[in-house]
Amino acid sequence: MNKDQSSLIAKKNIQLSEEDESILDDFIKSNCSYYYMINFLRITAGDVKKAIQLYFFDEQIRSILLKYILRLEIQMKKDFVDTVYSTTSDSCFWNNPNYFNKQFTTPKQNNIESLFDVVVKEIANRMRSMNYSSSSDKNHQAFYAMSFGSFLKFYSGMHLKYHFDFSEKYFIKGKPNLVEGLKRYLNNIRIIRNRCCHSNHLVSVKLKNDLNFHTSLLNGYIGDIKSEFEKTLYFIYFRLDNKELFKDEVIGVLEEYELAWKPYCRKHLLPMTIIEDIKAW
Repeated sequence: MNKDQSSLIAKKNIQLSEEDESILDDFIKSNCSYYYMINFLRITAGDVKKAIQLYFFDEQIRSILLKYILRLEIQMKKDFVDTVYSTTSDSCFWNNPNYFNKQFTTPKQNNIESLFDVVVKEIANRMRSMNYSSSSDKNHQAFYAMSFGSFLKFYSGMHLKYHFDFSEKYFIKGKPNLVEGLKRYLNNIRIIRNRCCHSNHLVSVKLKNDLNFHTSLLNGYIGDIKSEFEKTLYFIYFRLDNKELFKDEVIGVLEEYELAWKPYCRKHLLPMTIIEDIKAW
């Protein structure tokens, strides 16, 4: 361990023995960096062997969640395009400000671009490298070109009447806060997705939106109602076509690394009962 690495460890008030330093050095050479491991060391109070196990658990759970979140993302974008197109009969609806609310299409103060302009520009930039057989094909591909964050912006900014059927399918029928309720779940999915995509620690994820319960969304759910992470997982599970595969893979990793993650359960990540909860879904 060099001087900078020792300083980093000391700054986090983590004490390591010479043996632990050697184990950590060997592990980091073939896996990551001290900067990446520091959070696992902090969580485990400097226990290097436990930090390494937590690292492998985090790696495995991220790989599974990312795989299924990306599948759900593609599925949701397709459903969104199909439902909006069935209402508007306009394959280029994404490029028409008339379908969106004033707040979304009006430039912010001291800014010449609205959120609508920013997202449309992003789509145009991402589509330049794609090949299309027709303009209709190009328009239908637009939503697959945008990021998940931009998809959420478009969902939030569009008038409800154009995507009401989509919102009902994915959230709660007849609820007055239909868009806001679904947006909260999608925002949490976005946070988890981005951490998985960019190899950030999932064990330290912070989910900032309070998620509401509803019997039509959480039919049969018996989990810890304080865990936003588990409610978000259930939302993903409930909407997937191949939900049982998702369930089996998540349970598999949780059981394999149960001794690694259970001592560090927290509100936003994993409740103690999560394995039993998921088995009951």
